[in-house]
Amino acid sequence: MVTVLAQFAPAILIVAGLLAIAWLSEKIAERMGKVGEVFAVFVKIFAALGFFIGILCVVTGVVVWVTPDTAFPAGQAPSWLGDTILIALLLVIGIANIMKPWTVVPWAALLGLVGGLIAAGVAVFIMVSLGVSLASNWLIIAIVFIIFGGIVFFLFKWLEELLEFIAKVLTFPLISVPLGFIAIGYAIIILLA
Repeated sequence: MVTVLAQFAPAILIVAGLLAIAWLSEKIAERMGKVGEVFAVFVKIFAALGFFIGILCVVTGVVVWVTPDTAFPAGQAPSWLGDTILIALLLVIGIANIMKPWTVVPWAALLGLVGGLIAAGVAVFIMVSLGVSLASNWLIIAIVFIIFGGIVFFLFKWLEELLEFIAKVLTFPLISVPLGFIAIGYAIIILLA
């Protein structure tokens, strides 16, 4: 499997490049009339697979980076093994597509909720172990939930904002479209070399 991904890395980069220019493809399709409507549906379906293609790109980038020539029969290793530009393009486009749907989910709030529930559960366990009545001390459990949930929320909020910023930058059309064309062009160049 590893050697297959390494062998098909340029083809995967072409698919990633096409995904990166999906925004431009949609804009062109809008101007094509009836044919464009069908093409736009195809582009939207293709763009919906972006998360999975992103994972494939990241895995392929890592494979191309770490796979030694000795993993292939003598003289059959692809020339692009360890190619820095290929690896960088696969990783950047892959990470952008993986992070795009993640920015929709409020991760900091979810992690804060989980952190608060765990802390409240630990407080309940300690109270039960000490024989303290839970009914009369529910306010303490609520305070523990709010304090620890808030701490976890604020610790992860900056990370969520940072990831959202990176995703917006990498998927911004003025960056993603040229990056897509560069990826397609570079993949063609290394295939022809």
